[in-house]
Amino acid sequence: MVDNASDREAIASAVQKYLDGVAQDNPELVISAFHPQATMTGHFNGEFAVIGNAGQFIADYIKAAPPIAESSPDLSTSIDSIQQAGTMAQATVSESGLEGANFTTYFHLHQVDGEWTIAAKATFAAV
Repeated sequence: MVDNASDREAIASAVQKYLDGVAQDNPELVISAFHPQATMTGHFNGEFAVIGNAGQFIADYIKAAPPIAESSPDLSTSIDSIQQAGTMAQATVSESGLEGANFTTYFHLHQVDGEWTIAAKATFAAV
């Protein structure tokens, strides 16, 4: 349950920073969505991994990868749901056509010093 409309907008805005950063090849925008100690989990190259400093890790990937317009010309994204309990929230996101895969991601967010920030990203890619 979302506590109020302004929280829902702020939570969605934090997640949208990540989505826009990826879609716009903007590593700084991605970093701004994440807490500096955020983690990312998932299966990468067939192996399960827990990655620290997730925002920086994703930003570095964006810098090294081909432009998203080339690798993912049909990319579409959506925030499918948001749930909130006080200063904690969870958002479910779909990214379709991202580098040949469809991703479902669960973001865990916390309100820190009045700002919503992504603390964890758990992702699954269906190829």
